[in-house]
Amino acid sequence: MTHQPCSTSAAHRHLAWESAVSLAVLSITTPLLCSAQNTIWLTNVSSGLLSVADAAVIALTGLALMVFIWGMVVFLANAGNEQKRTSGKQHMVWGILAIAVLVSLWGLVGILQVLTGTASPASFDRPSVSLTEVYSLI
Repeated sequence: MTHQPCSTSAAHRHLAWESAVSLAVLSITTPLLCSAQNTIWLTNVSSGLLSVADAAVIALTGLALMVFIWGMVVFLANAGNEQKRTSGKQHMVWGILAIAVLVSLWGLVGILQVLTGTASPASFDRPSVSLTEVYSLI
């Protein structure tokens, strides 16, 4: 068997891709680092993304709560059937785990809001979404 070196055209394409990504990153970050550019757009983008994350946490927490309640109903309604009681226990455990993860995620979103300047620590509150925020995203 003979060893064939990799084609130079593939190496050139890879190098061109790396160069393009590096140039894009530098063109965005250099003015920001030099304070030569207005960063309002960055605050607006991060605020929009955090609002979407906030809404997702609320929806998923509601879903996790429904899974927990469904597991409780299955557990209590099937006192004589051990297999269904086990299924109900599993739903309750997964519901509690999902709620714990989502509450932790909500805390992370709050920390990110404070770090990006879209919220102050004093205004940090439970996740909430108003209809005007929903309509503005559409």
